[in-house]
Amino acid sequence: MSDARATIVDVARRAGVSKSTVSLVLGGSSLVAQSTRERVSAAMTELGYIYHRGAATL
Repeated sequence: MSDARATIVDVARRAGVSKSTVSLVLGGSSLVAQSTRERVSAAMTELGYIYHRGAATL
C-alpha cells in the first residue's frame, strides 16, 4: 500500500478541471456548475481524497 495521499492537483486532473475549480468546490462556492461539482466530488471519492482544513490554510 502506498503512503502517498491524493492531492488537490490529482483531483483536478481526474475531474478534468483546474486546481482552482477544485478549491472552489471545497469552499462551497456557488460559482461552480452542479455538473462540475459532481465530477469533482466523484474524483475525490475515486482517489480517496481527504480535505484537511489545517493544511488548506497554510
